[in-house]
Amino acid sequence: MTLVIDNREKALITKLREKNIEFEIKQLDIGDIQFLDSDSHIKIIFERKTISDLASSILDGRYKEQGFRL
Repeated sequence: MTLVIDNREKALITKLREKNIEFEIKQLDIGDIQFLDSDSHIKIIFERKTISDLASSILDGRYKEQGFRL
């Protein structure tokens, strides 16, 4: 398994480095965190949201679109 973190997740990247967790950094098309199998197929996707970002995405319609893509 390979852990991949979106390059815009600065705080998460810092925390993982502090914990010496191995991961790759890429700009992801979907989600903020992905787990890939040995063939680089996505197995798990995580989308992180703060409460304020969740509320904003519900109001402006991004929530439905992101849910559909996930």
